Amino acid sequence: MDGGNCTQDDMTLRSAVMDSPVWTNCSNAAGATLRSIEPQDAESAKTLCGSATCTAFLSSMEKQTPNCVLVGDTPKNSMNLRTMFQISYGCTPAAAGAQCSLIDSVNFKTATETPVWTNCSTFLKLPQDTTVDKVMLEKNANATSLAAGFCNSTCPQYLLSVMKLLPSCGMEGRDHSDPTLLYTLCPNAKPVNKSGASTLSVSLWSCVVVLVTAVATLF
Repeated sequence: MDGGNCTQDDMTLRSAVMDSPVWTNCSNAAGATLRSIEPQDAESAKTLCGSATCTAFLSSMEKQTPNCVLVGDTPKNSMNLRTMFQISYGCTPAAAGAQCSLIDSVNFKTATETPVWTNCSTFLKLPQDTTVDKVMLEKNANATSLAAGFCNSTCPQYLLSVMKLLPSCGMEGRDHSDPTLLYTLCPNAKPVNKSGASTLSVSLWSCVVVLVTAVATLF
């Protein structure tokens, strides 16, 4: 059913799509199907998405996937089959705020492999090989959950540097590239808006020009 809840016929069609033979020039594996070529790691995802033939095949399969919602035990666990397809096979970055695609997940993994700055891991008393997941703020983080002095350490700036590399799509119910929570907990981490200073400078200069002109007129 287009846009509605999936029916048994929709699920039967989806199963048939998943068992569709892969185009020969996408995979040479005997009996390869869409189901069998689902990437299991970042490298296989990059290989799949790096092939024009494979991405064309995937696009064809997505169009044949029913546009319906697979109802879960809660609304949160319900998902459109085409969204599920994008999570497993999507080679195009998702729009901001949308569910992350396969390639977004790969890019997310690459970004989170960025080494934690030494002065941040030292401040938090973490091993030198610490990964960003040990530093990233929890969704429900608050001022009391932060280490004392966290906002004045280099950790917020490290997190901001990583956030700039993250895709702006939804993963695990949140956009990890959004710095709003960090700015709320650590206002000093928010970049200073220099436009106000520039506007003030222009205004002051305008006043000076007017004043000089007035003086010249008097004399």
